[in-house]
Amino acid sequence: MRATQTQLAKKEKTRCSAHYTCHLWLEKRIVVCTQEGDILLAELSGEFKMLLPNSPGANFSIRFITAKLDGNGFLVSTNWGKVFVYEQQNNMKQPYEKTQVLPTGVDENGPFAEFLNDQPAVPLFRISAMQNLQGDRLVYSTPENQLMMMKLADKQEDSGKISYFIEPFHTRKITAISICLKKPLLVTAGVDNTLRLYNHSSGNQLKLQYVERVTDPIESLDLHPSGIYLITASKSKLRYYTVCLKRFVCYHTTNVNECNVVRFSHGGHMFAAQEMNDICVYKFFTGERPASYRFMFHIAGI
Repeated sequence: MRATQTQLAKKEKTRCSAHYTCHLWLEKRIVVCTQEGDILLAELSGEFKMLLPNSPGANFSIRFITAKLDGNGFLVSTNWGKVFVYEQQNNMKQPYEKTQVLPTGVDENGPFAEFLNDQPAVPLFRISAMQNLQGDRLVYSTPENQLMMMKLADKQEDSGKISYFIEPFHTRKITAISICLKKPLLVTAGVDNTLRLYNHSSGNQLKLQYVERVTDPIESLDLHPSGIYLITASKSKLRYYTVCLKRFVCYHTTNVNECNVVRFSHGGHMFAAQEMNDICVYKFFTGERPASYRFMFHIAGI
């Protein structure tokens, strides 16, 4: 294979960016987008035709482009998380008209809408990949490791409502995980400072029950064998939680020093926590730690 052409054949008087970021093949032309927010139209042969006068502009670096399923236009996404919808018109000077700028808000009926409202707007909407689904939905991913869905409708007031495509995932690395012995429950914690409770009763799928924000990064955690309680370990504290129907409730804390690991006993009446080079065993229901329950065998950090 040999490249016969590597640049659009522009006219001399045409001034537009050559920093191409993405392109789309349509039935009769090629749409090319640039880093400076220009949308260029070219023939299938590569001959430049025109610069769309209603391109997003210099403030919007275009990252991705996709065609509408009805074949009547395309959508482009920019670095500021805005999605511009263009529809084909019977106008030689302006063959595509910008009809919508999305998103417009949060779909309150979507899964975990209350959690979505708490997210910072700009980072969440920076689209890294997207595709159409069913014609009235736009599915895309974000740098925060989320799969999002956006409504597309003819009416502006009904379009652009966003929601999670499945459920909110951890946005950063998972640091701790624990499975309950007697209930189909699983808890995870991550660098994003969230605790997440999952249910695996269906056998082949995890279903997110709820998400709880925490103040300190969690190094380790363990679920009580009954599934009613949870202990988390950070560098300076042990936190005791009750696993309720809709949230984790912290009811007690214990100060520790450089704790990285915590584990329940099989019966759940005791738990062990690491502190620097030592292992400390606590009575769970009273919170006591007898002096003889501190074991100092390691000569280096655990």
